[in-house]
Amino acid sequence: MANRWPPRSPSNTPSSTSSSAPSSTSPSSFLSPSLSSFTSPSTSPPTTPSTCLSVLATPSAGDEIHLKADEKVETRDSIVPWREFDVMELDKVDPSCLTQDPNVLPPYNPADDPDAVRGLHESGAILRRTKLQTLDISTIQAFEGMAAATGFSSLSVFTTPNQSWVPEFAVAHGEITTYADGRWGRFEYSRWPQAYARDCLHVACIPRKPPSTSSPSVALWRTLTLQDWKREDCGVVGVGFLAKECLKDIEDEASAAIERFSHCRRDRREWNQVGKCIITWLRLALDRLRILPAPRGVAISLAAHVQRLTFELHGLTVLLTTVLERIESQNDYTSDVLDVVGTHTWDPSVAQVLFRAGVPVWFQQPLTNRLSIYKVVTKTDVPLDFSTTPAYPRLVLAKRDISGVLNTAGEWFRAMHAVVRRQLCGSSLPELSRQEPDGDSRPCKRLREETSHPKEWSSSLGPPAPAIVLRHPQDANVLGHSIRPAMTAPSHPLSRRNKKPARRSRRSHDKQAVLLSPLTTATGTPPETTRDVRVFTMNPFRQFYPSRSVFVAAAWSGALSSAGPLSQPAQSATFYYPPPWLLDSLIGYDNNPDKIARHLHHLAAIRTFCRLRLFDHTVAGRPLTSAEWRDALFGDYDVDRLQDDVASTSASSSMSTSTSAPPSARMAFRHKLRQNLRRLFGGVASLRSYDAASVPRFAGHVVTYQTALKDKEIQRRLVWEAHEINWRCELLSLDALIVGSKDWPEMIRWIHESDISRVWGASSSGMDVAPRTDGGMQPFCWMSPGEEGWEACRGHLQAFLNVLSRWPGCPADLHHNPEVALHCTAVEYSQLMDRAVTFYVRTFISKYQRLPIPPARVESLPST
Repeated sequence: MANRWPPRSPSNTPSSTSSSAPSSTSPSSFLSPSLSSFTSPSTSPPTTPSTCLSVLATPSAGDEIHLKADEKVETRDSIVPWREFDVMELDKVDPSCLTQDPNVLPPYNPADDPDAVRGLHESGAILRRTKLQTLDISTIQAFEGMAAATGFSSLSVFTTPNQSWVPEFAVAHGEITTYADGRWGRFEYSRWPQAYARDCLHVACIPRKPPSTSSPSVALWRTLTLQDWKREDCGVVGVGFLAKECLKDIEDEASAAIERFSHCRRDRREWNQVGKCIITWLRLALDRLRILPAPRGVAISLAAHVQRLTFELHGLTVLLTTVLERIESQNDYTSDVLDVVGTHTWDPSVAQVLFRAGVPVWFQQPLTNRLSIYKVVTKTDVPLDFSTTPAYPRLVLAKRDISGVLNTAGEWFRAMHAVVRRQLCGSSLPELSRQEPDGDSRPCKRLREETSHPKEWSSSLGPPAPAIVLRHPQDANVLGHSIRPAMTAPSHPLSRRNKKPARRSRRSHDKQAVLLSPLTTATGTPPETTRDVRVFTMNPFRQFYPSRSVFVAAAWSGALSSAGPLSQPAQSATFYYPPPWLLDSLIGYDNNPDKIARHLHHLAAIRTFCRLRLFDHTVAGRPLTSAEWRDALFGDYDVDRLQDDVASTSASSSMSTSTSAPPSARMAFRHKLRQNLRRLFGGVASLRSYDAASVPRFAGHVVTYQTALKDKEIQRRLVWEAHEINWRCELLSLDALIVGSKDWPEMIRWIHESDISRVWGASSSGMDVAPRTDGGMQPFCWMSPGEEGWEACRGHLQAFLNVLSRWPGCPADLHHNPEVALHCTAVEYSQLMDRAVTFYVRTFISKYQRLPIPPARVESLPST
């Protein structure tokens, strides 16, 4: 191609004015984004924020001319009097009335005009067509108008050298809001040109329409409607998911965009970092859309934001693969205009660079009579398929921003993204502060609920008092709830520690002795000589019991077995999801098949609400105790029977003869727990009580009571899900507690949680704690050497070591070189995994005084 850089000057122009404009934006400045706000050039823009807010003067259609009789217009060679023309007579106008030779009118450069540089318009200037000859795309200059329309005021004009239309550009003088289709109206940067910002150049490179052969496909341009949302019967009224076909199309397009970006050049560190941030937001929004049911307006807005971020990633790919190379080269690409969204600017140097690179550009400049304009057009508004009905709930960035601050290039873009991340992608309300217990407290004394949960839902106190919560950007945690650290044991010995146990406690000592005997520990059954003594079964969060339904890797079972049995924790152990032992048949632990079947059957009906609670603190999402989960799975939510239960509780209390504690107080407390749990599941969530005849669906199967009792596949998948959700949540919670990530900036925290998600699967987001059940089981990440496919687990172990390396007390061999897991021998790999799991288990016990729930797998199990 011919070399046209810098722009050529007219031969008849003096050398003092023929030089190119002093560039405030050199081509090299396009190669990396600015992390700070856009810095204006040394020259003042032709319009000020107050001018931008002026009423827009809409031009007439076509080549309409508005001139007063006897008005004179200065041209290059002479002053020619104008007469008033009728619009229909335009084609009859003698070209000599416009200029003596319109074909040799020199290209106008605003940098050559002192008045234009100062932002002044020419007195009496009229927007009109000044070029009557046929347009030659190879000769048009950056500041000439293939098409032109009025600017933000009657004193300015938008010209474009490579487009035949002028958009109705957005001005942030009112609200920036989300509409019913999830788009932002004229501020929809993925479909509509916006003001140029140096650190948002990739937005101008977003594809304008679906290509015929390559990615992206037409699914990204699909206008989402309310019919694309399907209600979900999960117990929470008015929530649902995006239709499966629509969600799959969006997920496929997002995955394709991420894959395409991964093959881009990696030598642009700043732009690559922008891509990493976009991918983090995209994965978080996808997980939010896939996992959590939401109201119709929220789901549609979130799906549109996924489309928006996917477009943005495609634009970044075009920037890295095409536009930056064009900017760096000295070739002329003005005749090879890219089919992208483009941008508008008032900076002459920016307009020159983008025009030469073949990027659609609209240049705002002062209105003068020396402009070269081929066609005057009426500005085009957004497409008709854009909704004009505000979404509910509304996402409003600013109301009546009369200061014009949001009109600063790129400012509204960053602000709107922050609002969407907090209101759509932020998964929970901020966790309310809690007073940590004192270490001098008695280790087995029950904590007072009034001091441990003063401002959230409590199983003993019920719903919290109304409160106004002010949200800070740093509080948009993915997992908004943490397991409360257990009280530390007292440093001084208790006064009665070494005394002989009282008579009433001797039996418990005998039970403990039977449980801890070597024969009992090895076989799971007490020895023959102690059959007359009732065996005491320790809770599974204090001692590890193998499962009959799922397989736990040897590294995990060994670490958990060697860590137990543990002493009774100082406070009730809590869990994010129903503990697996309430759903599973454990070796050496009391099992009731009928009760387990009832739990499994009812879990299939309430599991969506249980998953929703992980992220939504507004439905009392804090972790529940084992007893609370047992009541929830039993499924008695009949709030109408409260008074009957009170009467029966009082009657049974009066018949009790125990002397260990006041029976009325103990049973009343237990009754209060049960009643508040009924109000939560039966009142707040509107869940129905357990019905043996119900037929909920799980993983594409209809689950009946007989299915839950006999179908091993359904049993294993529900137990596996309980293992997986609890294990992922516990890892996130423990890491946040140790490294203090709750105080990190929002973006840094989300990237960190995305790195943690690589421990259990492909890198996604911290919200990916609830595994998918609509497809096949995902691969197990904890295979030992010798098992088929264990080599694929190396990356997951490396990610696990990266997490542990941040923790205090991490062994040196785990801390210094996590990448060793990728290339070590099989023996070294086994040793590395054993040490890593042991360190994790030991750290978890030190913080929570209970055993962690391990990951498990379903494959390769015996049929019994």
